[in-house]
Amino acid sequence: MSATEVKKTNSAGRNAIVSKRINLSRAEREALVIEVTVNMLKGTMTKGEALKYLRLNLFSVNQADYAKMVGISRKVLSEIENGKGNYTEAILQKAFRPLGMVVTVMPRDLAILDKARANS
Repeated sequence: MSATEVKKTNSAGRNAIVSKRINLSRAEREALVIEVTVNMLKGTMTKGEALKYLRLNLFSVNQADYAKMVGISRKVLSEIENGKGNYTEAILQKAFRPLGMVVTVMPRDLAILDKARANS
């Protein structure tokens, strides 16, 4: 087995990500996503830092392999991770979706977010 394997999916014809870190349990993966989410909500982690952290810790793949798997260029991925460029929501969604995340608009005030959650 190579460090990263790519296999075709049947439905959309896109590449599926197969992690070399198969030893992570679902709970461990979820904990990583929660950690990143909390850091982003606190403002201590940018989208780019979150993307890089999760790419490395969930999938253990380099930029070139991850970019190929999600359908963006390595340059675009690098710029997103380094907070450069101004990319569309569609590009950002492609980059974050395999990590179990979506790009969204939220209020800055976390109290408003809590109230919205309580009303949903």
